[in-house]
Amino acid sequence: MKVTIHPGEEAGAILERINSVNHSNVDYIENLYQTFTQNPDALDPQWRMFFEGVQFAEGRGDTGGAPAFSRQEFGVYNLIEHYRNYGHLKADLDPLGLLPPSPESFALKNFGLSDADLDREFSVGNMVGLNAGKLRDIIDTLEKTYCQTLTAQVAECRVEVRDWIRQEFERSATPFTLSAEDRREIFRQLARTESLEKFIHTRYVGTKRFSIEGGDSLIPMLERGVNRGTQLAVEEIVIGMAHRGRINVLANFMDKAIDIIFSEFDGTAFEKSDYDGDVKYHLGYSNDRQTPHGPCHVSLAFNPSHLEVVDPVVLGMARAKQRRRLDTNDRKKVVPILIHGDAAFAGQGVVAETLQLSNLQGYTVGGTIHIIVNNQVGFTTDPKDARSVRYASDIAKSIKAPVLLVNSDDVEACVRAMDIAIRFAQEFPEDLVIDFICYRRFGHNEGDEPAFTQPLMYDKIKTHATPMAIYLDRLSQSGVMKKEEGEAFFKEKIDNLQKILDETRKSRPSSKPNSFGAQWKGLRRGTLADFEKSVDTRVPRATLDKIAKTLTEEPKNFNLHPKITKLLQARKAMAENGALDWAMGELLAYGSLCVEGTPVRLSGQDCKRGTFTHRQAVYFDTQNGSEYCPLATLNPDKGEFVVYNSLLSEMAVVGYEYGNSCSDPTYLTIWEAQFGDFANGAQIIIDQFISSGEEKWQRGSGLTFLLPHGYEGQGPDNSRARLERFLHLHAQGNMQVCNMPTPAGSPGPASPAASSTTPPAAAATTG
Repeated sequence: MKVTIHPGEEAGAILERINSVNHSNVDYIENLYQTFTQNPDALDPQWRMFFEGVQFAEGRGDTGGAPAFSRQEFGVYNLIEHYRNYGHLKADLDPLGLLPPSPESFALKNFGLSDADLDREFSVGNMVGLNAGKLRDIIDTLEKTYCQTLTAQVAECRVEVRDWIRQEFERSATPFTLSAEDRREIFRQLARTESLEKFIHTRYVGTKRFSIEGGDSLIPMLERGVNRGTQLAVEEIVIGMAHRGRINVLANFMDKAIDIIFSEFDGTAFEKSDYDGDVKYHLGYSNDRQTPHGPCHVSLAFNPSHLEVVDPVVLGMARAKQRRRLDTNDRKKVVPILIHGDAAFAGQGVVAETLQLSNLQGYTVGGTIHIIVNNQVGFTTDPKDARSVRYASDIAKSIKAPVLLVNSDDVEACVRAMDIAIRFAQEFPEDLVIDFICYRRFGHNEGDEPAFTQPLMYDKIKTHATPMAIYLDRLSQSGVMKKEEGEAFFKEKIDNLQKILDETRKSRPSSKPNSFGAQWKGLRRGTLADFEKSVDTRVPRATLDKIAKTLTEEPKNFNLHPKITKLLQARKAMAENGALDWAMGELLAYGSLCVEGTPVRLSGQDCKRGTFTHRQAVYFDTQNGSEYCPLATLNPDKGEFVVYNSLLSEMAVVGYEYGNSCSDPTYLTIWEAQFGDFANGAQIIIDQFISSGEEKWQRGSGLTFLLPHGYEGQGPDNSRARLERFLHLHAQGNMQVCNMPTPAGSPGPASPAASSTTPPAAAATTG
């Protein structure tokens, strides 16, 4: 049997099929190798790549001086590939020892080898940096590389990504090293993390804080991210996370004032504020961090209780920040980091929707770093009841993202994982996931009894040393830090916290975020009186004529569909006689904004053409499929117009556009539903962010919804936008609900039900 190589086939796919060749076909591969040694150009490039990688030693075997491709050599190659692809199954990943390794598949017999081969030399060992190494040395190298406390899951990745990650593990050009001072600073970070948790635990007994204890190494990871990132020209990091560990991230990474945090625990933080505020573990923050390599702006998005729903919001924020920093080509200056829970990452549908945004033209942010804070339990539910796969991170395979799995008790391995991740983010415009396997020292919250449902786990946790204690032992044994010094530093942190608490209860500081700074400077919160005022929206006829000319001209050297040609003729007639249909009125409105210097971003399912074949904002060449958007040519430098067809998602896309609008109010940001009732799929975003974000977090948004409404003959659901829901959420001027039955938006008779070019629409705009 021959192994056929298909034109353009990836090397990884070929190697996987080579692995499936049984030992009776070794002669065929050996013949190919002989051809390679005599005339490598005669081979298909993919085979040549394969043999160049194997690099057999010359002069071995009995084939007239040419190297022999023996069955054992082939078996060792398969063994190496197995470690590379599945070494994580044998790795030391669980600090509690609850997730036992699975070494069965690594038995030598599975690869046609035996113990008798352990002291034989195999030239294929060069693949892992061992020239003609003994099998036992090859295995030892593979064990140290892929079966320790940090490993990788990359079998499903693209070849380039897989090769880059393997290079990092096997023979990196920039090996990971930590100086003695680096290690001392990591200890100090762990001490600050644990001291804050222990202090709050004893001063606010039973109060919810969703402790990070058990996953303390998250803070040194984030510190490595910002310090390494600025070294690589990162200017901004945008973080989204749920409540687990959030208070510690705010205090010890974001540098939020401890006295404000204590006032939030005391319930006095919002006494002087004119808004409702929110619980302390939902609050966001932003700050300029100074690093040895320059400043970095870090922001933590505000978050409701709906776990992963902040994910697309953060990506929308990152996209807007990249636009502001003129970083729309490489997208390397602004890096989003999403911190997930294990049960939520596996179980929440918005995670899958958000992952699918990663490589789409209208939504990519150049790659996201995901960190799963893997407590190995979801509230009270064990992994066996929470997911149908081995790892919480397995859903990342849907976009072929590399996954780094790391044991949280090895803080240096955790820091190395983040170091790899931030460099990967600068190398590839793709997502990467760190499955940070840890535990939860207490229950879901500090008033919870976890032993009710996880008695064996919590028997282990009771006697398990903290990450700080484990690391102090390690530093003490290596002579980097004396135990007494580490213990004194920890006590100093506890004493400092007590001083801050005492002063806080005297001065009672308040928390009042500035909602109209940065890009919002010059804007103010609208009042009900503002909404009742009439606004002059008229546009000079000369401007409309210019826009209409752009909309109705046939593009040069472009093959239009015959029906589009007729549509342009009809629109030209509309412009001349002034009788506009809905689509023409809408496009003229967008064009007038662009001419005035207000950019417009419109996204949604099929909105380039429009659900009702009405908009046709983009033309498609009938010969080559290329696209042409006439409005994009009007004022691209100051008033660009962009329209994107979205993935078939409502929640993630609306969340994304909300984040986009929060971070950049200069754009008119619009999401269009195919039918008004499709807003149902984004109801969590509407409830938790759009309608209440201003009152909870003082965060404004100019996001506009276009909700086709009253389109008869499409059934009871598609015929209505369920405006009563928006009216229920409408309070304190937080939203405008507008019914616009004519293209001009003024009151008038309902549009003809049979006309596909005049779909009545309802728009909900946040304040």
